[in-house]
This record gives sequence, structure tokens and C-alpha cells, in this order.
Amino acid sequence: MSVMNENVKSSEPESSVNLEALIDYCAGKESLAQRVLESFLQISPQYLAEFTKALECGDSDELRALCHKNQGAAGIIHAESLLRLIAQIRQFAIDQEIEKAQECLPELEKAFAEINAFIKKTLSPDPAELDQSLWKI
Repeated sequence: MSVMNENVKSSEPESSVNLEALIDYCAGKESLAQRVLESFLQISPQYLAEFTKALECGDSDELRALCHKNQGAAGIIHAESLLRLIAQIRQFAIDQEIEKAQECLPELEKAFAEINAFIKKTLSPDPAELDQSLWKI
């Protein structure tokens, strides 16, 4: 039995995770890929809160550091559109264009939400694989 819901296509929204690349990165170990996804799901609210705070404070140094950290996390799970968005925010921070970086916050929130939804769907068991005896009363 696969640890991940095989009905989920990694070609779903571009901001989703590239599951094949993630599993390759994890040396073909689906259980490790699952733990990586679970970790991202658990830590992503904190990452988004840190981004929000740095953007609201206009702290370009903190923003660059957060971009570096989040590029690593997004890169491991192969979330390409999130990687591009973070790179754009990082460049705005480097260029001291904080207002432009702040304008990216709604898109950043949407990207994290889409990735988290994708991960939850991916990690949820396929209903066909559930033990049917659990549903008998």
C-alpha cells in the first residue's frame, strides 16, 4: 500500500509539489517523502507568519534571511511557483523595494494555502484502501 494518495496528480496546480521529484530526492523512499511533506505542512504557518511580520515591519535584512530559509524548504518539496515567488520577494528585499515585496503577500498566502491543501490531499488515505470493516456497525 502506498503511503501517499495515488489519486493525486503532481501535475495539479503549478504551485503544488512535484511528487516524483520529491520521491527521487528521498532516494525513492515514499515514507521519507511523506515525513518531508508532513514537516512542511507543520512548519509552513510559522514561515508565513514570519514573512508577514518582516513585510509589515519593512525589514529587508530579515526578509532576505527568510527567503533563503524558505527557498530551501520549497526546493526540497519541489514547489516551483513558490520558489519563483520567494526569489522575486528576495530580489525586492535586496533592491530595498519593500513596497513591491509587500504587494506579494496575498500571492504568498495563496501559494502556501495551495501547497498545504495539496499536501493534505496527498497524505490523506485513498478511501478505496480503507479497511471496510471499520464502517460496519
